[in-house]
Amino acid sequence: MNNQLDANQSGFKKGHSTETALLSVTEALRIAKAASKSSVLILLDLSAAFDTVNHQILMSSLSALGITGTSLHWFESYLTGRSFGVAWRGEASRAHHLTIGFPQGSVLGPLLFSIYTTSLGHIIQAHGFSYHCYADDTQLFLSFQPDDPTVAARISSCLADISTWMKEHHLQLNLAKTELLVLPANPSLQHDFTIQLDSSSITPSRKINHFDPYNVLLAIATNIPVLLMTGFVIQGHKCVPQMFALQHSDMSVMGWP
Repeated sequence: MNNQLDANQSGFKKGHSTETALLSVTEALRIAKAASKSSVLILLDLSAAFDTVNHQILMSSLSALGITGTSLHWFESYLTGRSFGVAWRGEASRAHHLTIGFPQGSVLGPLLFSIYTTSLGHIIQAHGFSYHCYADDTQLFLSFQPDDPTVAARISSCLADISTWMKEHHLQLNLAKTELLVLPANPSLQHDFTIQLDSSSITPSRKINHFDPYNVLLAIATNIPVLLMTGFVIQGHKCVPQMFALQHSDMSVMGWP
């Protein structure tokens, strides 16, 4: 099955991990900077990704990978016949049949999601972007000459096609938490462009605004100067949210060598 998955997917594959995903992205960005190129790194965020997977589309994806007959029926029986209900203050709703999503915490969920999103890579590469995934975390990046005037248009076009693909596959791209990070060829460069997608605007940043453990490690590894992270401190018997800054020199905090 691993041979059927996207080669740029490091999640839940033998011999792969967050480490291999980080190495793949950071090495590509390092080579680009050594060649005096700037890069943009886009961290896609999905809302409730595993909960909205359409079963019919997934079955078609499995069939396209050559999974047929008894094996395909086994997956179908695993997904179908499930229902859900809501209980509140002693009252319970009637059961509703589920045609989307995977059981929470299921062993097969991450593997099936990887299969479900395999075709997304073709959309990204069609725009000249590179990418890497770890489960439902997708990082796409583009390296370019600092004076390239087409970068903003290429980003907009790529994200528009990704958004269309997401809608066709019943997935929700969370633009409010999608990050566009700029890694200039040298610190004196300023890349000022705003990406408009649907009714949302995405502006370049040199820091991560939304905490995600994998993305934080990725930012540290790519030498993004300051990360704004949401952390928690213990005050008495309460766990209180708190913002704090993490400098690149503080990589040891995250156990980074």
